[in-house]
Amino acid sequence: MAQDDGRARAGRMLHTIHAARDDGPLRRAYLMAFGGMAFAESYHAGEDRDMALIYVADHMVEPMAPRRPDATDMMFARYVAKYGPGWHSISVQVDDAAQASARVRAKGAQLTTDYPGFFFVHPRTTGGILFEVTDYRMTNDPKDEPSWNPHWAAARQHQPRRLARIVCAVRDLSPTIAFFTQAFDGALLEQGHCTFPQPARFARIRLSDGELLILQPDNQDAGPLADFLSVPCSGVYALAWEVGSLDAACTWMADNGLTVNRHPAMAEVMLEGARHWLAEA
Repeated sequence: MAQDDGRARAGRMLHTIHAARDDGPLRRAYLMAFGGMAFAESYHAGEDRDMALIYVADHMVEPMAPRRPDATDMMFARYVAKYGPGWHSISVQVDDAAQASARVRAKGAQLTTDYPGFFFVHPRTTGGILFEVTDYRMTNDPKDEPSWNPHWAAARQHQPRRLARIVCAVRDLSPTIAFFTQAFDGALLEQGHCTFPQPARFARIRLSDGELLILQPDNQDAGPLADFLSVPCSGVYALAWEVGSLDAACTWMADNGLTVNRHPAMAEVMLEGARHWLAEA
């Protein structure tokens, strides 16, 4: 029997939240252009915000928007006003949030909130990434059903087949690697240097059933990653999707009214402040 090393255990990657001023057009884009499957919608009166839960291939995306974007007395409206539309946070599911909280704090992690059922880790601990841990189970979540097939979108050519990785940008890789591999049970798969979207050091980390690609730009004063890090951000830079045909996916996204920036081996689609990378396997 393996010895307990005191790290928190990730059950599965739960979702990525996409914050916007109006989630109606955003939901339609995820359903129509990305071929998503919605299974829940709700309104949270305490934060005056609407949300939906949508599976794009095998990953849950949660569009979220304040019902009154200019209501600065409401927390989520203030968040969107400060950060703008884009990726809000990533979330991992655990068996017991209270136990996970105790474990990551014992490893030196700082938390910003710690409530029954969920907590957020302070960005100082993660290197700048807004990271939620929860033991909540989403009502009617298809992934919790015995019949769930993670490959349900695998035959597609022009829409995402699966999530390859969540891409994050930080100023310093060290605390990010330390948190995900020492406070949590992530595994460091690879470190190296890349040139896209600008020269940067990178680390690939396996966390439960997901993969994080963490980028630290060499030049932190200029370039796409530097620009991203120069303003308040969640640290979540892009979702990288696998598609069957890059040509077909680019044509499809453009036909659905989205701006596509084509690169030699991949394409970038911006949707309400959030980047999506598309590439063939």
